[in-house]
Amino acid sequence: MRTLSRLLPIVLLTAFSPADEPVRFQDPALGEASGLAVSPTSPGFLWLVNDSGSPANLHLASNNGAARGTLKLEGVRNIDWEDLASFTWNGRAWLLVADVGDNQGQRETVMLHLVAEPKLPPAGDQLEATAAPEWTLRFRYEDGPRDCESVSVDPAGEAIYLLSKRDPTPRLYRLPLRKPEDGMIATAEFVTEAVSPPRPKGALPHPFGGQPTAMDFSSDGEMAAILTYQAAYLLRRGSAESWADVFRRKPVVLGTHGLPQAEALAFTPDGHQLLVTSEGVGSKLVTLEVPSSDEVRHDFSRELMGTRFSITCYSAYPALAEAAANAAFAEAEAINAVASDYIPDSELMRISTAPVGKAVELSPSLYDLLSTARRIAEDTDGCYDPTLGPLTTLWRETRNTGKLPDAATLDAARKSSGWKNFTLDPELRTITLGVPGMRFDLGGIAKGYAADAMLRTMEKYGVARTSVVAGGDVALGEPPPGRDAWNVGLKTFDKLKPDEVIGLSGSAVSTSGDLHQFVEIDGVRYSHILDPKTGLGLTRPIAVSVIAPSATLTDPLATAACVAGADKAESLVRKSGATDVRIRTQPE
Repeated sequence: MRTLSRLLPIVLLTAFSPADEPVRFQDPALGEASGLAVSPTSPGFLWLVNDSGSPANLHLASNNGAARGTLKLEGVRNIDWEDLASFTWNGRAWLLVADVGDNQGQRETVMLHLVAEPKLPPAGDQLEATAAPEWTLRFRYEDGPRDCESVSVDPAGEAIYLLSKRDPTPRLYRLPLRKPEDGMIATAEFVTEAVSPPRPKGALPHPFGGQPTAMDFSSDGEMAAILTYQAAYLLRRGSAESWADVFRRKPVVLGTHGLPQAEALAFTPDGHQLLVTSEGVGSKLVTLEVPSSDEVRHDFSRELMGTRFSITCYSAYPALAEAAANAAFAEAEAINAVASDYIPDSELMRISTAPVGKAVELSPSLYDLLSTARRIAEDTDGCYDPTLGPLTTLWRETRNTGKLPDAATLDAARKSSGWKNFTLDPELRTITLGVPGMRFDLGGIAKGYAADAMLRTMEKYGVARTSVVAGGDVALGEPPPGRDAWNVGLKTFDKLKPDEVIGLSGSAVSTSGDLHQFVEIDGVRYSHILDPKTGLGLTRPIAVSVIAPSATLTDPLATAACVAGADKAESLVRKSGATDVRIRTQPE
């Protein structure tokens, strides 16, 4: 196992391409290989260690399997050496010997030996060296003894990670990468339960098939590899993810190795291959190809908030893309559960039952959504108004019945609305209603807000080339591979040219208007968009597309622009943060 510093130059290891004849280790002393690492200074060399009871030696081999000597460790015993890591740290090359095996779960303390890599022998020579560990880290697990055969180092994060073997679900632990004080016994902190490696397709059941027997991190810190007795597995880390985030996902089967008792693996320095070997004299060195970083398209969709939400993303890892999409949809569902006016017991609906003048504490997400909505209402002089719930309910009835509400009913609904009729306290995170009968409708901002949250989730997973479509709201991340932008089609009133295609990335666009959603009553065409001043649907056919840094902005601003009308729309929304506006009116 090894992890190389991200700051040092890496020599590409090309000598490990698959060969017709398998590479076998020729050192007769290598009978129980339990750890494998590529030399941090010379990738043509490999380091290996034996399992429990063997001499406290590190065995050096060429990448063709030839024995190249031994490094004997002074002052330590091989109680149960189960893994080996190599890495560069503070400008020096290191080997980490993991004496962490504990088949019976009885060792109260286990240990890690940090060893400086010695000078490697020139061609034709053998290494015969003796060295004491730079330091030994004795530690215990915070929740009791654990059997472990999987250890890797993250030098950039200055941490050592250990993955347990015999627990029903593997458990990930962390230790600091630093010299311990004399006599100190450290505690390995529990990080998370990891998802067990799945059985490879077509593989027969194995009593210990899902137990991790080795682990490694790639040199760039973007991948983790796990080994079991049946296969090698891959996990990819996003730029904003921790290793805890990574190990909570199901690992992807990289390939089966066909070895009788595989307990050692290592990434090549370029991360393009994994090297795997097994116990037994003359054991084979198996090379598994790591998938290229070529990103392919993945599409996901669900019905949410009364419309279809869809994700289009590019990733070289299908399992990662799916996990990211599932997490993104879960984020949107959580927002809907809080902010929907269709769910009777949602937090938003419960606000309407609060007495006038009484402060009500809000959840962080709903407070953020309502404070943003109020700010935009103020910026747009009420052309966007999140308090039109009474009028929205009335207008839904009107559209169903085809009859306008009587003046008294309409006037009552208007008096229960108005963005100035509620106050927010940022310190206490509360809302206070100012008039009776108030009811919020966040349909003009919640979808955009959810689209932004979904995009952030995708980016957190490392899937930055993503577009999220939430009805008429689109949030865009980095563009597809090989392109400068996403192509976005904007609807028009022109039957001969129904779509205007624009290129965007790292921004958002929303289109609002009555292109399709309208009703005719007594010969008058009414839009589904309400005019806060009249309480009825707009009667001027209009569609507006707004481009801004976030869909949380574009969603309500597109509505506000339609209410403001063609003459005032652009100036109104630009002062509120829009970067571009496309206004369309129906030809006479």
